[in-house]
Amino acid sequence: LSVYFFSTTSHFSFHAPPLSVPMAPGQRRTIASADWMGKLEEVKVSKESLNRLVMNYLVIEGYKDAAEQFQSESGTSPGIDLDSITDRMAIRNAVQDGAVGEAISRVNDLSPELLDQDPALQFRVKKQ
Repeated sequence: LSVYFFSTTSHFSFHAPPLSVPMAPGQRRTIASADWMGKLEEVKVSKESLNRLVMNYLVIEGYKDAAEQFQSESGTSPGIDLDSITDRMAIRNAVQDGAVGEAISRVNDLSPELLDQDPALQFRVKKQ
């Protein structure tokens, strides 16, 4: 699946092979590429929605500088304090590295009540 974004408009183009769509257990329906492209042309995505999608990606992946620049250029709010991205990335990296104790300590430093108020989250973090 190839995706091409055009910077001058909010439109984008997909080039895709025929798709096999699940229907019922054991059954599949194939959609021709031209039909799929026709359906995609019917979908209208606003520039605001695309901007929110881009901002969400930048925040989740920890690209603080890019998120700040994108906010100033597009006017799109990140929905969080961008200064917290560094701390969030440190927590995520600690969990991914298996340093669960460090991750819990960092979470407790930033938001002491978070893990106490969400036992399921606390369990999932400790399970790592």
